Amino acid sequence: MGHSPVTRGQPLRHAELVHGGTIRVLVVDDHPVVRDGVTASLSGRQGIDVVGAAGSRTDAVDQARRLLPDVMLVDLHIPGGSGADVIQELARTHADIRCLVLTMDDDDESLHSAMRAGACGYLLKGSRGEELWRAVRAPAAGDVVCGSGVAEVVRDIFAAPPPARGSHAFPGLPERGAAARRGRTCI
Repeated sequence: MGHSPVTRGQPLRHAELVHGGTIRVLVVDDHPVVRDGVTASLSGRQGIDVVGAAGSRTDAVDQARRLLPDVMLVDLHIPGGSGADVIQELARTHADIRCLVLTMDDDDESLHSAMRAGACGYLLKGSRGEELWRAVRAPAAGDVVCGSGVAEVVRDIFAAPPPARGSHAFPGLPERGAAARRGRTCI
């Protein structure tokens, strides 16, 4: 089954997903125990099929091109480059693959880097299985995900004084109003 070209933010096979379709997931992390744990956590969940796991940048990009997952869970720290590099490359070449960051990094810079690269969400590795399951479903439906562990960081970013008039708080990302008009939500 191939994917048709879509733009980021559009629901991916939304009608299929709403009516019981399966979300194909690729897990990317350099630690085998994390890959195995995430796979085990998601494998028994209705509507989720973990189609592969990768431990490096090269392996992640190769598997993404070969397996065409709907959603990729991507750690930011992987051999051969960064998770943000993987996300940025796939945003250019396979925009219909939604990339969701799953990391230990809860700092502003990592969050900004991932979102600028094209991530559809950001989740911390301390998340529970239920939150991970909901997070995987959201980008597949075209939503943006902000895990509970990152919510404070996001709140602090928006609580800061607004950027100077004419500048954009997140260069490279669409304006907030445009995203809202497309129906994106943050869960």
